[in-house]
Parts: sequence; C-alpha cells; structure tokens
Amino acid sequence: MVNYSEKDGLNSSYTYSMSQDDKGLIWIGSDNGLFRFDGKEFKQYNKKSGLKNIDILGCNPLSNGEIFIVTYLSDFAYLKNGKIINPDDNKELRKLKFRDTSHTYSSGDSVCIYTANNPKDIYIYRRGKVTTIPLSLHAGFPLVGRNPYIFSMDVANHLLYLTDDTQKVIAYDILTRKKILCNISLPKSAIYRKGDFLVAYRGNTIDIFKRKNKFEFIKTQSFSVGEPIHQLVIDRNDRLWVCLDKGGVLYYKNTLQDGNLSRPMKIMNDFVMNHILVDKDKNIWFSTRNNGIYFITDKFFNNYIHLPVKNNSSYITAIGKSGKNIIMGYNEAKFGILKSNTIIDVSLEKNRKIETKALFSKGNSVILGLSLRTYQYNTDNKKITTIGDYSLKNIIPYNDSSILLCTSQGLTLYNFITGAKSDLFNERAYTALRYDKDSVFVGSFKDVYKMNVKTNKRKLFIEGYYFKDIKKLKPDVYVGSTNLNGVLIFNNKKILKRITEKDGLSTDQIKKIEVENENVFWASTNSGLSRIEIKGKKLAIDNFTQTDGLPSNVVAGCVIKDDTIYAGTSKGLGILPIHNLLTQQKFINKKVVINSVTVGDKEIFDLNQEIKGQTPDNTITFDLSFPDYISQGMIKFKYKVEGLTDEWQISNSSKIMFNSIPPGKYTFKVFGLGYNGKRSYTFSSIAFEIKPKFWQTWWFKFFIIIIGCSLIFVVVTIYFQRKRNKNSKRFIMKRRLPNLSYRPSRHK
Repeated sequence: MVNYSEKDGLNSSYTYSMSQDDKGLIWIGSDNGLFRFDGKEFKQYNKKSGLKNIDILGCNPLSNGEIFIVTYLSDFAYLKNGKIINPDDNKELRKLKFRDTSHTYSSGDSVCIYTANNPKDIYIYRRGKVTTIPLSLHAGFPLVGRNPYIFSMDVANHLLYLTDDTQKVIAYDILTRKKILCNISLPKSAIYRKGDFLVAYRGNTIDIFKRKNKFEFIKTQSFSVGEPIHQLVIDRNDRLWVCLDKGGVLYYKNTLQDGNLSRPMKIMNDFVMNHILVDKDKNIWFSTRNNGIYFITDKFFNNYIHLPVKNNSSYITAIGKSGKNIIMGYNEAKFGILKSNTIIDVSLEKNRKIETKALFSKGNSVILGLSLRTYQYNTDNKKITTIGDYSLKNIIPYNDSSILLCTSQGLTLYNFITGAKSDLFNERAYTALRYDKDSVFVGSFKDVYKMNVKTNKRKLFIEGYYFKDIKKLKPDVYVGSTNLNGVLIFNNKKILKRITEKDGLSTDQIKKIEVENENVFWASTNSGLSRIEIKGKKLAIDNFTQTDGLPSNVVAGCVIKDDTIYAGTSKGLGILPIHNLLTQQKFINKKVVINSVTVGDKEIFDLNQEIKGQTPDNTITFDLSFPDYISQGMIKFKYKVEGLTDEWQISNSSKIMFNSIPPGKYTFKVFGLGYNGKRSYTFSSIAFEIKPKFWQTWWFKFFIIIIGCSLIFVVVTIYFQRKRNKNSKRFIMKRRLPNLSYRPSRHK
C-alpha cells in the first residue's frame, strides 16, 4: 500500500472524488485545486492556472479529451488543450449557477449538471456550449410532492428518479415530461444507483434494490453495518464499499450481480474515506479526509487482502517450514506458526524488540535465533528453553538431530534432542553448509573456508566474498548468496559462475536462497524475489515485486511448498502460486501518453495539428506520462528520433529534450518501462518537422553554389586573361628586341 501526500506533490491532504480518463491518467479533486497524477508526478491546477474556485469536488473526463471541472457551488471550468477555461473566458459557463451542491453525469463528450434539491432545470455542457432543459415537476397532475430530490439520472432512457417529502419514488421522463409512480418508497437519504441496482442507507441500515423494469424495483437485501455510514461507493465492478463515519471501509468480496452480499472485510481502519476508485487495471485508490491518497495494487489486494490467513501483518525477518506448517520469525521477540490458514503467534520475551535472525524447525522442535539470544520451542508442550546468549547470524541443518549455529562468536554444533553443544570455529560465522561426511563450508565476513568438524582444520576456499547463505543445488554443485556480489555457483574446487545485476538480477545484495530443483532456485532480496533457472550455459531470470502481489519488496526469505511460494516480507506473509507468477504477461498493456510537445518556447497540447519548428527555434521537448501505477513511480522511458539516430536511449525523466535539431522530417518513438523491467506493449509516436531558414534551403544552397561557381569562373577568367596579357607583352617585347641596332657615335 502506498500513501501519496504533500511530499509527493499532492499539495492537499483533504481530497474528494477521483476519476480516470481514457488515457489512464488519474484526476483528483481537492480543497486546493485539481490534480492530475500519471504514476510518477502530480500536476496541480489552481488559481494561477485559471481556476476561480479551487474547492474542486471532482471532474468529468470527456471523450473529446476535455476535463469538465466540478466546483463547490459555482465557477465551473473545463480543461482543454492544457488550458483552464473559466467563466471569464467562456460566458456560456455563467449559465451554471446553483445555490446547492451540483451533481453531474457524463456521457461521451457531454455532461449533465443539476442540483438534487428542488431542481428547476438541467444543464447540458458540450464542447464549450451550455444548453438548458427546463423541468416541470409540478405541472399537470401533481404527482410530485413538496421538496423533490433527484437521486439518479438514467440518460439512456432520459429518466430522472426522484423522491419527495412523502418518500414516493417517481420516474420523470425529461423529454415527454411524464411522471410515473414507482413501486417503492425511499426517504431523501443517501441513494446510489449503478445500472439496475439502487443502494440506499439511513442510519446504519443499507437497502439494496434491483430494477425489474423502468418503474419497478425489487428489494434484494437489507442489513445493518453496526456503525454510522459516511459514504457509499459502487465501483466499476459492481462491488459495494461502505465508508464508515469513524474511519475504515467495509469491503464486500462478491458483487451486486452475485446476489446477497457476503460478510464484509473491514480495512483502512485509521482513515475516513471520501471516495474509492477502482481503476481500469483493478487497482484500488482511496481518497481520504486529511491523509492524502492511498493506493493498493490489484495483485496485492487479491494475494494479501483476499487471503484467508488471519493476523497477517507482522514484519517477518526469517521463515521456514515444518511439515505442512510455515514458521515465521518477527522483528520482535516472538514468532508465528501458519496452520490451517491461521497464524498463531508465540511470545518468547514480552516487550522485547529484538528481531529473529534465523530459524529452524523439525518435528516438535522450533529453534529461533534472535539477535541476542537463541531459544528452542516445543510445539507439543509449549515449553520454551534458552539455548544460549548468542549473537546469532544463521541456523543451518547438519544432520537429523543437530544444527549449526552461526554466531558472532563462531560456529557451534547443537544437538536439539540431547541439548549437547560443541564449538567448531572460533571466528565470526555468517553461514555454513555440510557438503561431506565430516566437512562443512563456513562463511566468515569476507571468505569461505572448508573445514573438517572432527579435526577443526580449515582451508581457505573462496576469498573476498561475504556469503549470507549457501545451499546445495545438486551433487557437488552449490549456490551461495552474497552481500554485495550477487549469486555464486561453485563446486568443491572452484567458482563455476557468478550471477549479478548484469545478468538480470534486480540487485546484487542477496539475503537467502531457496532451491526449487537442481536447475531452479529463488533469491530473496530487499528488491523482491528473483527466480533463476539454469538452461545449459544460459540463464532465465524473472524478478517479482509488489507489482506481482508481494506484500512488500523487502523479502527476508521464502519457502516452497508444492506449487506455492511463501515469502516472508516486512508487511506480512505473501502466498503466491508459482504457476500464476510464471504465466503473467511479459509486457505492460498500456502506452506512453505524450502530453505536449514544446517547440522553442511554444508548448503545443493539441497534438492533432502538425508539429513544426524552424531554426533557431529547433529545440524540441516532449512531456511524457506512463500511467503504470503498480510501478509506483519507478518508471523509465526508452526512446529514439527516427531520422536523427537509430539508437534507443533510456531516461528517468518524463521530459525528453533535443537541442539544435537540423532541418528535416522526424518521428519520435517512445516505450514505457515499468519497475519490474516490463515494457509497454507498443510504442507511442509523433511526427514533427524542423523547417529550414531560407539560407538552409536547397534552392538557396544551389543559388550560393551557382554564385560561388560564377565568382570562381570570373576570378579564374580574369587571372588567365591577365596572364595571357602579360605573356603577350613579353612576346611583343621579344620580337622588338632583334630589330634594335647599335649605332656608334661619330667623331670628327
């Protein structure tokens, strides 16, 4: 379960109703404006955005992309192409004036708006226009009594259902203005209609009716919840939620369609709910009074809330199995035994906050190693025996009657039948495993040794690894979990393979290993569970988190029983069928939403128009959303621009910017990536063009080339002409020189 509040960008703790649009985005009305949530960020619309009234009761997403905003009393508005349109911008909205709280019903691109008490008119908003339909409830035969109250609208049959001071229920045809008396009576209390069902409450009593035809109803069930009711919600799956006045929600597992409702489950005891939304992926959203929004994934709800196990919320730090029972150690001095869908808690020390580090169970003995003391519990006589004041790290089975206690003092062999103890290793030991008759692996803080338990001789085997757990995978092949270096597979002689995040693990910090068979094992981490399958020289790794139904990603360990994996987490026990985990979809069945494109300084919300830019406004920014809520904000985007590059890039940011794009036609393509590594089933794309300035056009470049060539031609021509002229002069001079003769002076 996730709580979204001010720290996440939801700047209002008092939230009202919620809705989801066709793109999958969540819209939240609050006392501090309207919020849009895409699973990663909250976007707030307030007075600065154009709202004249920030007390937003809710909104109606319409099929044309508009969001009609419902305010307290007046000053309605709508969001279109990223801009809030208020009554100052569109005078049509000034027609919507009510003294009482208004009600709305949306269908397609239209919204019906009316007041429930003493209605005079119904208003229809559609594409910026408001039309009025007058109501004549008292005209003609006075079937309607004083103070009529509309509790439901049936748009398909153009009917209003109303009651009055006499508690008569009347069906009023909006078009023909005919009034038909129905066969039931209801007070003007809270009445909710969904399809053919009416659910009404007065005091602590709830009455459920089913419509036989447009004017006849049959009461199917009536019951008391024993507490004052604050709100009723019928979700998209026809399930009833009863929000209690003093906090908590009653959830009914079966639907109204199933007939009589079963005994409810009470959840969320500490919060008063204003609204509950089940989104398109069946995730649950709770809008609270003064506590923000709470979110629970569908898989978590089914695997945890629906689980028949009682008393399942403790912080589990160790887990094991004994026959048909599951044993769980907690982060305090007690443990639990899961037996016949019930967890029985056993206290070892009262009011002691010391966690269970490891446990072991066989027959009627349960060994529990707490951080400062180790106990033995007898399940037959309920006797608790103190084994010793060890600072325990791990408990490892040795033989049918003995275990190895890995402690900060060393390695101790303990016989849980006779109580005999012997010290084997006098250095801090974190894990161990018997691999031969008298030989064990012993993991210290940074190395693994081979040791003979009879002679206590040891030999350094694997150096530089801090092992948390070692298990036998198959004959002479072992698998070890390390604190910072992933998983190691080794035999008696050497390391065979190292598996890390590069191979697909969610983290390299591995706590525990659980072997399913000689080719498959599970790794427990603070980032969920990883299933590793060895296929020859290749690996197949599947990572599972809260998105797959775990109560928490902090997994202390797991055990396998039949086709079910039992995971001990920080928020209780997760019980997950392995077959269901492995058959889940490999892709996320949704697409990235391109909210807007900014070209230069201009942000474009209407993406149906051509997206064009021109140098120097050739910087493009894409504002993205990927409404994969089960990823809880851990979302990335994989994108490229065709025509600019063929390489895909990955970004954590929802704003993707490209600077100084050269002129040309391009297509931006983007996938969404969820927290568990799954990708959106297809990409989203949008085409855009960067137009050149005149000096960047082909014809200008051609013109420049022609001018350049002409200039070069002129220069070359002048050069050669001058050279020819020079040569001509030299030639003439040479011809003249022979004709010149020497004439001596005459002396007398």
